[in-house]
Amino acid sequence: MLAVALLTQACNRAEYSLSDLGKPFSLAKGESRQLALDGVETSAKPTGDQLTFRLTDLTDSRCPANVQCVWAGEAKTAVELELRGQKAQTTLKLGGDRKSADSDSVNVAVGGRSFTVLLREVQPYPGAGTDTPRATFVVR
Repeated sequence: MLAVALLTQACNRAEYSLSDLGKPFSLAKGESRQLALDGVETSAKPTGDQLTFRLTDLTDSRCPANVQCVWAGEAKTAVELELRGQKAQTTLKLGGDRKSADSDSVNVAVGGRSFTVLLREVQPYPGAGTDTPRATFVVR
C-alpha cells in the first residue's frame, strides 16, 4: 500500500486557519489531494492558495517479505505538484541504489513557492498482502 503523508483539515467550525503543510497523507497511484496552504476557511470555501498533489506513478521492486534477495529493491514514486496554474514533476524513492539522484525527500519550486516533499513509506510491503499500494507523503 502506498502511503502518502498529507492530511486534509476536518474542522466544522465556521472560521479557522488552514494549513495542511507538515501533515502526513496517503495516496494510491492516480489519486490526488488538495492541500490548503495559508488562509482562512469561512463556511465551505477556503480563502488562500491550494496546492494540488498528484501521485502519477508508483513502482515497488522491494524484496518480498520472508524471501532472500540479492538486491533489496526500491519503491519509487512520480509526483506532480500544481499551484496557481503552474506544474512541477519530481520522483522520490525508498531503498535502492544510493548513488541515484532520486531520494526520499526533494525540494520543489512551483507557483512562486518552494516546498519540501518527503516520501515516508509505501505500504503494504511486497508479499505482505494484496491491497492496493499506497504512499505516505509530507509536504512542508
